[in-house]
Amino acid sequence: MIYRRRLNPSVRRADVNGSLRARLVLSALLVLGTFPSCDLAKIDCLDGDISCNDALLGAIFIPQKIIAYAGSAGVIWVSRDGGLSYQQITPGDPATNYSHIKIVSATRILAGGNNGPNQYIIESRSLESNWQPAFTTTGASLRGLEVLDSGDYASCGSNTPQAEVYYNGPDGNWAISQPTVGSPGGCFLYNGSFYASIFSDPFLYRRESDGSYTVSGTGVSPDVSGVAINGNIIVLVDNSGTQVVRSTDGANWSVHPLTGASLCNEAAYGSGIFAVFCVGSDQFMLSTDGINWNSSPTAPSLALSSVQNITYADGFFYVIGQDSGGNAAAVRTVDFGTFFPDFSFPAGNATARDELIVPASLIPSN
Repeated sequence: MIYRRRLNPSVRRADVNGSLRARLVLSALLVLGTFPSCDLAKIDCLDGDISCNDALLGAIFIPQKIIAYAGSAGVIWVSRDGGLSYQQITPGDPATNYSHIKIVSATRILAGGNNGPNQYIIESRSLESNWQPAFTTTGASLRGLEVLDSGDYASCGSNTPQAEVYYNGPDGNWAISQPTVGSPGGCFLYNGSFYASIFSDPFLYRRESDGSYTVSGTGVSPDVSGVAINGNIIVLVDNSGTQVVRSTDGANWSVHPLTGASLCNEAAYGSGIFAVFCVGSDQFMLSTDGINWNSSPTAPSLALSSVQNITYADGFFYVIGQDSGGNAAAVRTVDFGTFFPDFSFPAGNATARDELIVPASLIPSN
């Protein structure tokens, strides 16, 4: 007679459920590590699974916000704890004025700016340490820096006086493309594609999957210095005039005046509002549709003495620059009437901001 060991049903269920739980956790971590930005889901232990620990799962998946600010004088600031504290970092050449910053993942930050007459992009793959130059171009200024969902990097700038586009694909090498002759404008992501603008007509080019660029905007020649997007609606700020150009498909554009405004150069969208900063007239211009615009109730100079950028994240607009005491600073607002302090660091000028929520367990140790 052959005897077979019979497992206790509760033990078998625990083994099976534990194995399933391990696979779920591993799969979730792999997915979270694949995408630079995602919604975090809570995973509960299965009923009767004595091998599962809700406290452990909570520790693995507890969300944590990473915040980064770019600054002048060669520094950036990084917070691992949602803005409670910041570390000032000199990631590369201290002569660099950083104008763009992107948190790519829980471990990777990309910062870019100008180092004298040269474009300078630097990268960390361990959050705020072990920085390595990613791309430099002699005689070129940086006008934009983007990270695609695919993980590719794209930027734009000028190699005086020629506009250039820079793209880093899967092979890790940067390719340089030159549209027709024209001064550079901004570049941005719209509906999953990378666009670069020049101060000319045609003024906009879309990057195709084969690496070529096709014309996507004609009939006007804005000097694009700010971009705000709400779904299919895109608004480009024309720094050369008191106007914006608007599209719902990236190909057909209409012009809309910013009456009473001047020298407008930054834009953001959030909570149903398009916002444009105008330094010449010391005002924010606001719109719900990108067509009809009105001035904000509070002048930007009452929030910060110098404004470098505006952005939107997690329910707030952030106004970024320098306060009256000469400190790098940012304030947040929901209505451009009342502003609240968000960030301050002595003796500097903040120029850009980014944030990303990740599982705390994925953030590398200091």
